[in-house]
Amino acid sequence: MPIEQSAAAWGALLGACREQGDVELDGLHPQMKKIYLTMKNMLKMLEIEYYSPNTSQVIFDIEEEEKEAELQNHSEKFAIAFGFINTASNSNTSCEEFKDE
Repeated sequence: MPIEQSAAAWGALLGACREQGDVELDGLHPQMKKIYLTMKNMLKMLEIEYYSPNTSQVIFDIEEEEKEAELQNHSEKFAIAFGFINTASNSNTSCEEFKDE
């Protein structure tokens, strides 16, 4: 069943690969280098603003720094980076946060 390439499709695919312990497929996406670079820049900007990730939701029994690293590679961040790369710089686009209630 062919599906259109999108941030959601790649996020789902990478999530499934991560669950199976095989994340080598991320290199197949034609914009993956740009996405990683954009994510790296986003994380630097967050550090400048003294952002501290909420690690209380990480269920793994690992050190605090490892929990922060796990959160850095969350698929939603990949989707945001993908959106930044593929949105025209002169467009009137905004990011909004939606939470389940």
